[in-house]
Amino acid sequence: MAPRFLRRDQAAEYVGVSPDVFTWEVAQGWWPPPVRRGAKGGLDTWDRLALDDRADIVSGRREALPESAAEAAQQAAAEAAAIEGAKRAATQRPGPKPRPPQAR
Repeated sequence: MAPRFLRRDQAAEYVGVSPDVFTWEVAQGWWPPPVRRGAKGGLDTWDRLALDDRADIVSGRREALPESAAEAAQQAAAEAAAIEGAKRAATQRPGPKPRPPQAR
């Protein structure tokens, strides 16, 4: 059975890079941050399923989900406003053509 939480070297191997490259990619936001574990919280581990989710997003297999309900609501409101704006623009009659400036 594959472990659910992976140490840095295991997570790096899982995604196919060296531990140093994996650390850099985590810092760049490619991969999720570690989950601190252990009695003193000194062991950084990565959730294998979270790595799978991020790999699906990076590879284009699926779109990223909003991180919070508030972000999802903002996204939905922006999409609704864009749709309403497009509807208004489609139903408005064109106004008069602007006149060219007069020569003096």
